[in-house]
Amino acid sequence: MDNEIVLIEVFGLNRERECVHENGGSCSGCNGCESSSSCSGHSSCEGNKNMFLMYKELVDYMENTDLKNKVEIEFVNTDAIDIDKYDYLQEAFKKKFMLPIVAINETVRFYGGVPNKLIYKEIKKKLDKGELSV
Repeated sequence: MDNEIVLIEVFGLNRERECVHENGGSCSGCNGCESSSSCSGHSSCEGNKNMFLMYKELVDYMENTDLKNKVEIEFVNTDAIDIDKYDYLQEAFKKKFMLPIVAINETVRFYGGVPNKLIYKEIKKKLDKGELSV
């Protein structure tokens, strides 16, 4: 079990926070999230964290745990890959799961965010039970 490396993949978009209208449309005419006064119907970008930043926070979190030498964490930019090559993501996309999507050893486990503590607890529990393998 000590030689086991668990692969954590965070699938998401590596973009700056995006400005959107409350109706879901893009906000191309305004100056971004910082300047809602220039765009009528502009929704707040509060809490709209960059997915790559979520990934970096997960890396930092795991670096401070007992699992740091047992996990490999990768960010996969969904704008830059052929999603069809990731069979284990197909069901998540059919169900319209929100990005970011977190897969552990090619099994989708979380979506819509990167819950650091939950990811840690799941991996720890599965490793302790011998349920995760390379």
